[in-house]
Amino acid sequence: MLGTIDGFIRPKELCRLLGISRTKLYACIHDGKVPKPLKQGSRISLWPASVVTELVNSIKAGELCLGKN
Repeated sequence: MLGTIDGFIRPKELCRLLGISRTKLYACIHDGKVPKPLKQGSRISLWPASVVTELVNSIKAGELCLGKN
């Protein structure tokens, strides 16, 4: 899967999975709707695939709404 690194999801792939822009992704992180990423070094943000799966399932179940871009 593009954007994954050994079970981790990069921001571009997460945006694609959630159907939101990068700006919206970081707004959702700020609002507490999306968990903060793990940092690898100073420039790489990663989310564990398990966290992303839970997030997508919450959206599909109607428990979480990220809104429009």
